[in-house]
Amino acid sequence: MTSQQIDAEALYQSLVAQLRTRLADGHTWSVAGIVSGGAWIAKRLAHDLGLPEYGVVNVAMTTPRKACTPRRSRPRCRSM
Repeated sequence: MTSQQIDAEALYQSLVAQLRTRLADGHTWSVAGIVSGGAWIAKRLAHDLGLPEYGVVNVAMTTPRKACTPRRSRPRCRSM
């Protein structure tokens, strides 16, 4: 591996090991991923960590920033 290559699987396994340590210390949390790019890793983390569930966030229906126009000091958004 050259200095410019990244071993994504090794990084993932390191992350899982660190998170397992946190879980063993009594920390509790959930994982979530964005549909357009992170849901698959949330699913994998939940499986590898033995979590009962994971969340998926769909941002397709959120109001785009350009739909907001400043009015005085508060932005005013309209539905698209």
